[in-house]
Amino acid sequence: MGPIDKRYRKVSVRIVSSLVLVLLAIASSLAAQTVGLAPAQAAELSPGAEAATPEPNLVSGCLGELFDAGLIATDAPFVFVGRAEWEAPSFGIAAAEDGSVEYVIALYADWTQSFYRKSAWLVGNVEYRLVRVSDGAMLSHGSFGGPPDSALAALDTNRAAASVGSAVGSACVAALLSLSTGGK
Repeated sequence: MGPIDKRYRKVSVRIVSSLVLVLLAIASSLAAQTVGLAPAQAAELSPGAEAATPEPNLVSGCLGELFDAGLIATDAPFVFVGRAEWEAPSFGIAAAEDGSVEYVIALYADWTQSFYRKSAWLVGNVEYRLVRVSDGAMLSHGSFGGPPDSALAALDTNRAAASVGSAVGSACVAALLSLSTGGK
């Protein structure tokens, strides 16, 4: 190996080492964050009603994305509330403060009964907002819709719910990543 090759090798090692350090810094700032999931659904779907919605799959899809990003994540049981109660800026914050959570993802799921299979409940729409617990600042918000009603969708409501939950989790991870790299 000639002197020029050795110089290039030293430069390459330095560049790779620098990139690894930058990636570790970003990952460590994101990994130290704790996120709580505060899921809710319409009060008319309360326990004992005919509805058997696949909400555990919605939650697990979201938590999976958070865990995959290296976040410490927890969830609360689904609560049955009216829309106005969920829209209150304080929804989910008190429980998060008690649990030493830095961020809360407040979810509100609307479910639609399938025309093709009466026992099947499809994700209609899931709204979310990502809130910083320390000051109540809303950092991100949005919504994701489920699949249109069809015979096929009615057969796999769990997968559809997990997919929508995963989309919510991905959106929140992206928002948190932008915060850890200098966003607001």
